Amino acid sequence: IMYRDDFVGGMAWSTKNANGFCEKEIEFFERSLAALTTVMRLHTNDLVKKTLMERLEDEVTDRTRELATANQSLEKANKRLLKQSAAQLKHFAMMSHEIRTPLNCIIGISSLLLDTGMDATQQDYVRMINNSGDLLCRVVNDVLDYSRLESGNVEINVQRTHLRETMDTVVK
Repeated sequence: IMYRDDFVGGMAWSTKNANGFCEKEIEFFERSLAALTTVMRLHTNDLVKKTLMERLEDEVTDRTRELATANQSLEKANKRLLKQSAAQLKHFAMMSHEIRTPLNCIIGISSLLLDTGMDATQQDYVRMINNSGDLLCRVVNDVLDYSRLESGNVEINVQRTHLRETMDTVVK
């Protein structure tokens, strides 16, 4: 009996009959051998199938374990990134508030200066300081808006503007 070109066993028939086996016995042996071959093939197929299924299950288990480990690592990294992002947003918001305080002082004092006795050039300079302070304050507010947007607290504020004044400020 051969399996994958390897000898794995043998089978023999013997008889005490001096003339050897009769035709009927030989036919029986041939049918028995054919049946045995079929059984061996089926058994071999079952063994191969079982071995392949075990290997597949092992690979699936190993891969599942690897994916679970990778998912845990990604989850930890994602939590760490979210925590860092929240800390950065908090820092932006705090810095924006800290910058806004002196800006409001600059804008307020420059507005008061406009009401004092100054020549036209001085008033023009103070208006530029005032307008620049307003623009810088808007930038700071935009940073705060970004922080609010990231945290889910969004407010939309629509305002009218005078185009000529805005263009004059940009030109100056």
